[in-house]
Amino acid sequence: MKRNIVVLNQENVETPLNADIESGKVGSIANEELLENKLVLLFSELDQHLLSLNKKVEKQPYAAISIVLIMLNDCAEFTENVMNMEPESEFLSNLANIASDSYSHLRLMHVRQNRISDATASNLYKGWTGEPAERHLVFKEISSGMVQILMSYLSFFSSSFNDLNTSNQWDDICSVFADDLNKSLDRVSF
Repeated sequence: MKRNIVVLNQENVETPLNADIESGKVGSIANEELLENKLVLLFSELDQHLLSLNKKVEKQPYAAISIVLIMLNDCAEFTENVMNMEPESEFLSNLANIASDSYSHLRLMHVRQNRISDATASNLYKGWTGEPAERHLVFKEISSGMVQILMSYLSFFSSSFNDLNTSNQWDDICSVFADDLNKSLDRVSF
């Protein structure tokens, strides 16, 4: 999907696309175009993380958890910087609590200041003294829970569009990305 976008302020002067959505200098169509441009950038970053994950799944299985954590924290940052959500809203904590109903080991992950810390999972993985099969199950569950959180973020982003066609297109993009991520994580032997 390629869209050429020019944003004009009230004086009909071209403004940068990274202008603040709340500035009142752009209309609602421009707001959606700005959101869409920011989403393209976010997905570009997420795709780069996915490529990195694919390179590391065989030799560094724990790297998969770290990379998905980076993706989640990128989405948390996106909600604050682009969607103008306050970090104190505990959006990520709420998503983690919902996901932990299905993936109980996700509760091992700690959310602080609207970010998930890698320290607890890293210590658990590196200090594992139990059976390797149990470790695989625990970290498979954690990764599945993190994918659910990521999908909740992406669904929130795509539902933010007023235009139903644009929203549906972003839903499709999110589904394809989630499928690719799940396929990559399925290859990880924690």
